[in-house]
Amino acid sequence: MNTITLQDEFAVVTIAPELGARILCYRHRSHSNQDWVDIVPNAIAEPEQLTNTAFPLVPFSNRIKDGQFNWQGQAITLMANLASEPHAIHGHGWQQNWQISTQSRDSLELIFSYKAADWPFSYQCKYFFKLVNGNLTQTLTLKNTGSAAMPFGLGFHPYFIRTDKVNLQAQTTGMWHVDEAVLPSYWQPTSEAFSFNQGAQISSTQLDNLFTGLSSNIVINWPEFAKSLTIKCSDNCKFMVVYSPLDAGYFCVEPVTQTSNAFNADIELGKNEYGVLQANETDKIDMHFLIN
Repeated sequence: MNTITLQDEFAVVTIAPELGARILCYRHRSHSNQDWVDIVPNAIAEPEQLTNTAFPLVPFSNRIKDGQFNWQGQAITLMANLASEPHAIHGHGWQQNWQISTQSRDSLELIFSYKAADWPFSYQCKYFFKLVNGNLTQTLTLKNTGSAAMPFGLGFHPYFIRTDKVNLQAQTTGMWHVDEAVLPSYWQPTSEAFSFNQGAQISSTQLDNLFTGLSSNIVINWPEFAKSLTIKCSDNCKFMVVYSPLDAGYFCVEPVTQTSNAFNADIELGKNEYGVLQANETDKIDMHFLIN
């Protein structure tokens, strides 16, 4: 496995282009403290953590029910791409070999091109990383390289170290509850559903849910490390998926542009949202990790 490491005085980031552009390591130290702290599971030190590492979501996020949807009169069937799932999940980018476009000590751009197959749309995606003073910026840019309009969603799927006291705060309007197939079943406002609006510990919380109306930075606090991470996203990341399995050493906070199973819009459920790219059009999202 070939990896690329970005490094400055305060952080080390290791990326595996051929493994879905995964972030295998993001270690940080403050200006006054020389001790290194892992922000994400460290698959360099612990290879068994490889499946619990951050990856991009392109050209859709979360699940498409049974891998099937209709688009402009065309029935589309996608392959199930995860052994434990009956659905198509997380798009293509996380399971592909990305090519290096540009590289320096503190930045990297990767490219992945997809030629229409069971997903009947061709596209190209660029994934840019920049490390500045220990803070990591990621930009994901998608271009429709085909001749037809393409439905899409973009997102990031970072994993974070889970501790007993870790706290998550983000302003949202509501949460989608899920059924046994982990598909959205009904929506509740955050005043009635689980809410991170005032901040809440996540160590004893089991979630695999999408939160709507994300309108603030996401803040994660680790009292044990005396570390705080502010996640600043572009405005088109209107949703946040929180994946927090019990008894795991990690949790995920995923800024995304679409609802789950969005291409199968259900009039009764409502609130499904996704983007459409015309031929040769592009869209992008940004995510900034700011550490204190």
